[in-house]
Amino acid sequence: MRYVLLLAASITLSVALVVKTKEECKCFEEFEPEKEGDNWFCRGKKNFRIYECGEEKPPRCICSDKGKKITLDLGETDCTSTNHRHVDDLFCEPRAEWDEYFKRHPHRRLIVEPTPPF
Repeated sequence: MRYVLLLAASITLSVALVVKTKEECKCFEEFEPEKEGDNWFCRGKKNFRIYECGEEKPPRCICSDKGKKITLDLGETDCTSTNHRHVDDLFCEPRAEWDEYFKRHPHRRLIVEPTPPF
């Protein structure tokens, strides 16, 4: 039953967020409105990531590479673009802040397959 209510709320919210003009499409910094067909969305100027108009701004992704901290461009939600040696290196820091963000935006979370034991 909870799933049905969550689905109904999501559909209602997505219908309410339909944007018809460039002026209505609110993007966070480093992103600009772009139209494709009849739909407006926000595209990153640096990384070309796509977010919905009015979507919550994600935290900055901080990755580690050989002990060095790297802050990625706004809109990056994982560390797959950096050199990584272990599956734990794929996830952004600070983890607690990202975990909270992903609770609100589960579709943005990186899904990692478990490493086979062989």
